[in-house]
This record gives sequence, structure tokens and C-alpha cells, in this order.
Amino acid sequence: MINDRLLDSVAQYMRIFYTYQLVTLIVLKREGDWEGAA
Repeated sequence: MINDRLLDSVAQYMRIFYTYQLVTLIVLKREGDWEGAA
């Protein structure tokens, strides 16, 4: 049986990781657009 607290910790980590990946993609895309425009 899985501990609810452990499950919550994993869910929180996944949300943080997903948000970080999304921000990283946006930043890289914007930097790429700036390089293309320069």
C-alpha cells in the first residue's frame, strides 16, 4: 500500500519538474527567436 504523503510528494515533484521543463522550453525558444532576428 502506497503512503499518501509519499504520493503527494511525488505529485508535487512532478508538477515542479513539469513547470521547470515548460519554462526552460519557452526561454530556449525565445533565445532562438532573438538569435534568428539578430
